[in-house]
Amino acid sequence: MKKLLLTFLFIAGVFVYCHSQDTLRQYSGKYNFPEGSVVREITLSVENNTLMLGSLLGSASLIKETEDSFTLPAFNGMAVFKRDSNKKITNITIDISGLKLEGTKDTESINGQGTSSDKPIIIIWETKLLTTP
Repeated sequence: MKKLLLTFLFIAGVFVYCHSQDTLRQYSGKYNFPEGSVVREITLSVENNTLMLGSLLGSASLIKETEDSFTLPAFNGMAVFKRDSNKKITNITIDISGLKLEGTKDTESINGQGTSSDKPIIIIWETKLLTTP
């Protein structure tokens, strides 16, 4: 009886872990930001059951708060995803200390395919040098 119970608990744990991975995977993919934004592209992927934002400058984890809202603890910010009428994720809004970035999910990523951690991630960050007169 104990073996049966332990086997059931193990299978249930694996199911919950896989379901969590699939739930986060819908957010993964490349997001493009408008010309002139601080960031031109970001890539989101699922690594070790955590949604990660990747860039050439490093990476940061996103912690799920509600269905489509995440915190960015490394930047003391928030990320909110928007869906279309078919419930597919199409946009992201990132708010870091009042700086709002609004991006659109790449059309190749709309179907939830996104990128996985075994694919190369290329992100282009655009920076502007500010000088005082």
